[in-house]
Amino acid sequence: MGILAVAGCGSGEPESGAPKDAKGDGSASGEPAKPVKTPELTAYQAPVKFTSEPVGDSFGRTGPLLTSTLAGRFLFTMDIEGVQVRDVATGKPTGPQLTPRNSVNRVFPDDYFRHTDREDDLAPYVLERADGDPLVLVPYHVSKKGQGTTASRHFVELLVIDSGTGKLRTSLELPLSEGFRSGATAARVVGAQDGTVAVSARVHAQRSSANEIRTTFGVDLGDPDRPRSVWEEPGFEAYAVAGGNAVGATPDAGLRYNVLTAVGMKDGETVWQDASHERTANLNPEFQAQWVTPAGPDRIITTKVKGGLFASSSRLVLVDARTGKEKPVADKTRAVECRYDEKSVVVCWRRPGATGGAHQVFALDAPSGELLWQLPDEAAGRVAPTVTAVRHGRVYASTGSGPVILDARGGEDIELQPGVVPVAVNEYAALAAVRKTGSGSGSRAAGDLWEMTLHHARG
Repeated sequence: MGILAVAGCGSGEPESGAPKDAKGDGSASGEPAKPVKTPELTAYQAPVKFTSEPVGDSFGRTGPLLTSTLAGRFLFTMDIEGVQVRDVATGKPTGPQLTPRNSVNRVFPDDYFRHTDREDDLAPYVLERADGDPLVLVPYHVSKKGQGTTASRHFVELLVIDSGTGKLRTSLELPLSEGFRSGATAARVVGAQDGTVAVSARVHAQRSSANEIRTTFGVDLGDPDRPRSVWEEPGFEAYAVAGGNAVGATPDAGLRYNVLTAVGMKDGETVWQDASHERTANLNPEFQAQWVTPAGPDRIITTKVKGGLFASSSRLVLVDARTGKEKPVADKTRAVECRYDEKSVVVCWRRPGATGGAHQVFALDAPSGELLWQLPDEAAGRVAPTVTAVRHGRVYASTGSGPVILDARGGEDIELQPGVVPVAVNEYAALAAVRKTGSGSGSRAAGDLWEMTLHHARG
């Protein structure tokens, strides 16, 4: 997401200073060393202040996309081979990586980051539950090597992790068709409805087209220890879950462009399709349906493009995910990324990679879809910040003047010295990042190395 917080490295724990003896018990006299006290955590629904010094050691990641999620008292970080769990209190790993049962293959780091085209693709997904701790879900493209006359098989293996313990509960294999053998596959958990999650998979391609190999599964997690696949929709790739439906793209009969489509989360049956897209020349097919972002519990926002050989026009529309009924979003035309604050506000900003137009941030009332505020505001002398996270009525962002936290409903600045700029935040902590290597041009360079640091909430 571009401008992120610069934070120093170091341990968040005090050093005792006592020399270790030959037995390594930490005491020169041979007496047991006193245990280091674990920092206490205080929960704040929407924290606005964080420790400037990091907790525990920093860690790195490659590429611009967020790969970590805070859930309860743990930080979950996905990489190519598995999920590392860190204790938020100490910043230290709780043990070895949690890995799939099967072999992870055909996913190469550079390709994984370069071709993943949505901001939240690589972050573990948190599934809230009414009767227990949330679950953390991470999908991997895996394979089983053939033996004898049994052919090799490809799957999406969905890891189901308990956020209360940081332990792996189980995993579920979702079989993929033969078409997925041809290349590295991006898999992600898109969203959830009443305990059923949508898991999409798509073969990477250097140039996106409507006839890519793609599919979406519906997985019932009502019993976390016995997840089960309840439907699959081949050819359909979900981008958001809202209004009881998974909304995404399906190629038309001629495989020339994508059609915005909604399927029911209960059974995977098509609920509605947007038939208003025109067959246009020289337009990337993704323009027609892929720029979809959730806009609260019941709506999505997408960019609709009309054009031909020499000119095109676009408009931003708010779509009722239950019915497909749409309305324009104020005077907005450019593709955006949006986040729901889990209360009543949807905050949007220009989608990374979108060309043309000045940077804007605006907020919508989730129940009505009405515009609440927008920045920049030249009359008030206010600039548009770079938004990095949204939570419970708070917008976490940065500007050229430093970090800032805004009120999600009113848009006013409410904290000018939060300590860090979170790229992820929960009631206990924030995760910050700084680019360490790379050109620094833009926010989506695949080869850049980022340093991640954890910071406790303090108010």
